[in-house]
Amino acid sequence: MCPGMHQAACQEVADSFTDGPVGVARSIQLLCASPACDRSGGAGTARITQWSGEVVLQPFTYAGDPNPLPTPACTGLDAEVCTLLWPLVVEQLPPSWHLQTVSLSCIAAVCNVYRGEARVEVTLQDGGADGFDQQWQNGLPEPQRLRPGESVPALKPLRTEGATPSPAGPP
Repeated sequence: MCPGMHQAACQEVADSFTDGPVGVARSIQLLCASPACDRSGGAGTARITQWSGEVVLQPFTYAGDPNPLPTPACTGLDAEVCTLLWPLVVEQLPPSWHLQTVSLSCIAAVCNVYRGEARVEVTLQDGGADGFDQQWQNGLPEPQRLRPGESVPALKPLRTEGATPSPAGPP
């Protein structure tokens, strides 16, 4: 859907076209024309295929978070796990989130390079907060961009009201 583009930026831009001014979209492909389409911003062309089969080309731009990413605070994760997990987390952080702080905390019985689950909590510059849980099994992958047709690991939304971490046993 968005070759070479920051994953969360792709989702935010695509969502803006789903029921936008060009009608209900069947599929959207975003082609970046900027030097980079990353968390700080980008521009390009959206190729929107409507349910009628008509294809519409529409320019897009987005202004993301121009600030450098904060260094994450890692709890219950060794330095190697934190280093490998951080790029995966960054791909999930929407550019519209202007980050103040980020914490990664192990919430599984075991968090190592082979398996685990971490809670990601962010504080935004406007005082808001959000988060999600990130799981991995069979090893943390090396950070990489998605290729066309690849899917991303599903994230579980974090709901903090009355939530308690559940212990994770062996796979």
